[in-house]
Amino acid sequence: MKGIVTLLGVGILSVVVAWAGTNGNLTGTVKDTEGKPIQGATIRVLGTVRGAKAKSNGEYLVINIPAGTYTVKVTAIGYKEKDIEVTIRADQTTTLNVVLESAEIKGKEVVVESARLKMVDDKAVGITREVSGEQIQRTTRETAQQIALTQAGVLSTGGGLSIRGSRPTDTQIRIDGQDVSDQISGGFGEAAASAGIQYAPTASAFATEEVQVLTGNFSAQYGNAMGGVINQVIKTGKTDRYEGFLRWRSDVPFLFGTAGNGLRALAQNQMTYEFGVGGPIPLLNRSTFFVSTKYVTEEYRNAALDAKDRAGNSITRFPDNGSAIRNITGRLAFQFTDDIKLILGGTWGLTSLAFGNWAWLYANTPAMQLRYNPSTGLNDTVLLSTVPERVAKLNALNNFIYSYFARINHILSETSFYELTLSFNNNISEDGRRRIDLGEGSLLRNGQVQDPSKVSSAMPKDNFFTGWDILKPVDDYVLDRTSGLQVRKSGTSGDKIIDYYAETFGTVYLDNDPSRPFYTLVPSNLTGYVEGASDIQGTSNPYGFLGTFYVRGNDEGAVNRGFEFKSASFWQVDGNYQLNLFAGDVRHLLKAGIDARYYTVRRYYNSLPWTGNPFYDVFTDQWGGDIYSLTPEERAEGSKPKHAIISAVYLEDQISYKGININPGVRIDVFDPSTTYRTNPADASSPDRKTASIKVQFNPRLYISYPVGDRSFFSIAYGWYTQVPRFELVYNNTVSALTRGNNIVGNPDLRPENAKQYNVAYNVQLSDDYALDVQAFYKDIYGLTGLAYIPDNRFPYALVSNGEYGNARGIEITFRKRLTGNFGFNVNYTLSFAQGTSSSPGANYNVILAGADPFTGVRQFPLTEYPLDYDRRHRFNYIIDFVWGKGEGPSIGGIHFLENLAVNFTGLFQTGTPYTRLDLRGNQIGDFNAERQPSVWTLDMRLQRTLPLRELFGESFGSSELIFFLDVFNLPNLTGPVSVYPRTGDPDNDGVSLYRQPGDFPAGPWYARPDPANPATIAQSQYDRTGKRLYTEAADLNRDGIVTQQEQFQSYLQYVNDAISRRPRYQFPRTVFFGVMLRF
Repeated sequence: MKGIVTLLGVGILSVVVAWAGTNGNLTGTVKDTEGKPIQGATIRVLGTVRGAKAKSNGEYLVINIPAGTYTVKVTAIGYKEKDIEVTIRADQTTTLNVVLESAEIKGKEVVVESARLKMVDDKAVGITREVSGEQIQRTTRETAQQIALTQAGVLSTGGGLSIRGSRPTDTQIRIDGQDVSDQISGGFGEAAASAGIQYAPTASAFATEEVQVLTGNFSAQYGNAMGGVINQVIKTGKTDRYEGFLRWRSDVPFLFGTAGNGLRALAQNQMTYEFGVGGPIPLLNRSTFFVSTKYVTEEYRNAALDAKDRAGNSITRFPDNGSAIRNITGRLAFQFTDDIKLILGGTWGLTSLAFGNWAWLYANTPAMQLRYNPSTGLNDTVLLSTVPERVAKLNALNNFIYSYFARINHILSETSFYELTLSFNNNISEDGRRRIDLGEGSLLRNGQVQDPSKVSSAMPKDNFFTGWDILKPVDDYVLDRTSGLQVRKSGTSGDKIIDYYAETFGTVYLDNDPSRPFYTLVPSNLTGYVEGASDIQGTSNPYGFLGTFYVRGNDEGAVNRGFEFKSASFWQVDGNYQLNLFAGDVRHLLKAGIDARYYTVRRYYNSLPWTGNPFYDVFTDQWGGDIYSLTPEERAEGSKPKHAIISAVYLEDQISYKGININPGVRIDVFDPSTTYRTNPADASSPDRKTASIKVQFNPRLYISYPVGDRSFFSIAYGWYTQVPRFELVYNNTVSALTRGNNIVGNPDLRPENAKQYNVAYNVQLSDDYALDVQAFYKDIYGLTGLAYIPDNRFPYALVSNGEYGNARGIEITFRKRLTGNFGFNVNYTLSFAQGTSSSPGANYNVILAGADPFTGVRQFPLTEYPLDYDRRHRFNYIIDFVWGKGEGPSIGGIHFLENLAVNFTGLFQTGTPYTRLDLRGNQIGDFNAERQPSVWTLDMRLQRTLPLRELFGESFGSSELIFFLDVFNLPNLTGPVSVYPRTGDPDNDGVSLYRQPGDFPAGPWYARPDPANPATIAQSQYDRTGKRLYTEAADLNRDGIVTQQEQFQSYLQYVNDAISRRPRYQFPRTVFFGVMLRF
């Protein structure tokens, strides 16, 4: 069986086949003014080598045109030439019917016009919506993923895009057809999951020909995307001209709005730089290039309102909370002959994030060591680095994407071509602490550094190409029980504690009294900071109470916990063969193909690196390999990456007859996990392993459209769709025996999820400029991944399984007006229902591990459908454009004050997502996900003015222009709540950290000074775990040298007021950005 599948999945590569994604076709007729066909008329697509001649019936077909906007020149002997501007869509056939005037008719010899193409396409299989590069440049949406959100059926959730009720991990992200999604966890990658989809390091929107959004019932050539596909088509350059852009954009804080509590919004200090250029390659006839770069920096990524703590520190704009997004994308197109073209492409992207936050804001202790001084009987402090502990301890993130391909495009005849692509793609994330340089060290006396030259002050730097210098896991040191220091290990085995998290112990002296030694944690001799678990039992904060702010140790939940390195790379061979056949009134468009990928998956994860028995998972030959597993065999297995093969073969035929289109297709998907796994992960004594089986899925699809008049059609579609499980669900925690309970264990024998989708649509072009689309969809999703509880006596765990179900249904209405008469719009409304038994694979984790029902003894978990987390009932998107060209618009004294001006309004109205109401103890009240978050309305505006440079400096500047633009987000400055806390139903108070009572604070007072006559002043309760007094003037409200429980509570109430003033669950006030773009 395995040999047969391998032959199907790999050997079939000898056939030329699969994904198109970047090219389209142009078809239509050429006739004279009396409606007679003009045989032999020549159609040329300028800027390419593509063209055709009209047949005896006037019909023509130009295949394999790169997506973009072109001038189509139509000529015929005895007729006037006609130049028509046409936009070619990727994977679509554009119809252009041309009427030529006789050369004997007086007037211009060359007629120039813009094509009024059909606004509805009866040949487009499935629901595909395109947004052109020109449309993108008019909106406030700066990325392809943000553009996708303006389309019906697309929602933002969990750092990804949920399409038509599918999980966000089921949406595929592509650049020129190359999959750049996170293959391990899905979506746009770790940067998007941590900070938002706009932080994915994708290509510049201004290097984009178009963004395709496929939301459902697409044809058989698309696979492994049960939700939808976002494809960003990149420019390759024109053969007849050079073009490019240079762009800068930044925020304008003095125009920002204020919140409902009167606090002004603060700026991120964002800077955006973008550049692109393309055109013919010198000395290489008919070959082109296009290269673009994008660099976006933010000094304060999470900047919010101008709220401050008691000491005057900003509690919304944190130091070390920046971001940087870079992308370099290039294309080279070599036209060897009229029929053979080689395209080389590459995309490199990197997003770097730092995670400064309020919880760590006051951990400002520098790197140091304590050295005993016999002359004083106390410790001297030796300063190593001035870098504060919060910078050293908080994780940073690098998220890389790489995508390189070579594509041969060969036209075999006027009606057929093939395309063959070899590509390499990789998505890497590095999440961990950054390297801190330490100096030789200088003595610190009376607060003064004796020799500053021996103290490092170098803050970690974010390199443009490599990002943050993230520390890699090593275990070269062990704790010496005698000295309390970390010393080099003597053998090959360490203590399974990562060195720069490992604790160091020593003696400190309470209240600087040599007679009161206290053996405890001291700064590490490796890092200069106190290591180990997190410590929030300190009072070094402006409020002077404990239990909220980190003072030392390592992060355990404020942002990140431990570290994780992962990558999923794959080599891919794909292509497409396309054949157009004509038999009278019947036309066949045949497509056949494969898509074969070979994956290498790596992961190194440790969430408790300061202990010798952590939650860990390792399968990699990078980043140090496995140091944790119990046996040499497991360590060897954990020091290798995982490999997988995913392949597919498809065949489809679009049959057209007098406006009727029938598109049957079939796709066979194959998944080979290529691994073994433990039959009982909780039993370390059992070496039994099982080989994961190969999964084959048969997916038939059918699309039928029927014309209803000249400008409308009705369509129905049905199909089966498959989603191969993300690799984290397949491989995580499958190598080593479990050493702790409550792990989530992957399942290499998971079946692919599958959905049966139905779609009914009516599309009508109401006039030359207006169109209406109505879609109704229904989707049953079977075998959704979830968790099953395995009650092992040693280490109970949750196993990933296919036991969940989902259902989505809805109606989408899109109303469009072409941009004519200075006005255009695209508005859409979605009514949808997304229900199921698990919103994500791990959504029911707390439920299945919570224990059995005390009355029935049965472990509870959802058995009936409930509204999923991304179930949003109503959503209304709108894009409205007002554009005036030269000499257009109203005038005063002959001056057209709106000339070359464009105004765009983009926004939405949406109802809230569901949540589960809890009581103040965290117990569920009522049904699961029965409550709804508030509704939200947004309105953003872009105002831009274009200055043609030839009007200022002469004709030599050609079509170059300077564009000034102003982006205004939340134009009406709406500041109402956008979400509420589940325990309170309130947007201000969470019912947990903001709901503490006086009894939650230590009852005994803290004293400022020791008093031997009062034993309470020198009791252990007066000190934190490093021997520092808990007393602080910040909480001593009456300045009597004593902090009482009531004073702690009063300080806490001040903290509550400050926390509420940040308003994180309210709509952010108006923000404004200004920019300039030179386009040439």
